[in-house]
Amino acid sequence: MSACVAVITPVYCTPKNKRLELLEETIASVQNQKGVDIWHVIVDDGSTPPLNRINSEKQHVVLLKNRHGGPSSASNVGIDYAFRNLHPEFITILNSDDVLYHFSIADRVNACTKETPVVYSDLAFFSDTTSGLLKSKQFSGKEFYNYLLGARNIPYPTLLWASDFFRVYVKKLDEQLRDAEDWDACLNSAQGLCAEKKSPAYISHPTVAYRLHEHNLSQQSIRDGTRWKCHKRILKKHVDGLRYWFSLIRSARMIAPAFLPESIRNPARHIPDILFGVPVEKYDDEFLKGLRGNRG
Repeated sequence: MSACVAVITPVYCTPKNKRLELLEETIASVQNQKGVDIWHVIVDDGSTPPLNRINSEKQHVVLLKNRHGGPSSASNVGIDYAFRNLHPEFITILNSDDVLYHFSIADRVNACTKETPVVYSDLAFFSDTTSGLLKSKQFSGKEFYNYLLGARNIPYPTLLWASDFFRVYVKKLDEQLRDAEDWDACLNSAQGLCAEKKSPAYISHPTVAYRLHEHNLSQQSIRDGTRWKCHKRILKKHVDGLRYWFSLIRSARMIAPAFLPESIRNPARHIPDILFGVPVEKYDDEFLKGLRGNRG
């Protein structure tokens, strides 16, 4: 019997952010997964108008409602539902504008063991005008924690946890965080790995494609100062003294150059043609082959 995986997707749709169109592609990429039993738990975080189009016609898709409380609050509604009703062996959180490679969930589940209960991979990113690959590397549990404290980039959207580990060390997302909640969850995970003297598993190819666009929540939080406030809160939870200030300086250096360049302030390119098999030669980017299920 295939492993049961809960994919949690918080979403806040408005006429301005056009997130519903992107969400449909996110759902399609989950539906295309092979070799695992997936429940896709989508949490409407107070969209205007409310989401009603996602229903039981989609196999193994659950739509929940949440009073607008931000991505952490909505994710927690989905996490709680999954553990109470679906009893998954594994859990991951997928942004409502990102897409999975065809082999994404199966590859990460296969890498998730008792000794490696947290999995991450490289991350592809794309927009109308740019694309690329965020490479990572293998860490021990302690190396993972120290690396994260330096506010360095880990491809957070690729994280997958063994449910038993998640229940103990992550539990739920910090609802006071309107941004960087994934970094906080990753730090909690790294602390758990250190406590159990275990390591995360690293997959050296992308499993998720991260979409850059004008209404991307991460970019908005950088521009309005939310990310800086959240980074300070997260670091205060995990370190103190000189290490807090050292990590805060690193965080500031990471945020400062991260404003969305003018060159990609266009509506993000839609990708159903890639998902459903249009010849990949149309695109220049090698990583996009994975969205069709090709490994190269």
